[in-house]
Amino acid sequence: MLPRVSKLIDVAGDTLRTNFPSDRVSEMLDLAQDLDSDSVRQVVLGAGYAVSESGPIYKLHLKMDKLAALSIEIFGSDSRYSTP
Repeated sequence: MLPRVSKLIDVAGDTLRTNFPSDRVSEMLDLAQDLDSDSVRQVVLGAGYAVSESGPIYKLHLKMDKLAALSIEIFGSDSRYSTP
């Protein structure tokens, strides 16, 4: 997988938009490689967390109330959605 990262980034660049600085991508990849995969929780933000919109361009809109609840479940008081 690692040898194909540059191709993956190219493909993502054609389909995803973000304001994350491209000059910091390698820094994030380095951080990701140092993670203990047993301590990572993966969540699919699909059905239940989003509503799809069809048309000429497929769009997925997150249900922010569901996302906020998930954030609190995962991060507790460290969640930006947590109330003091």
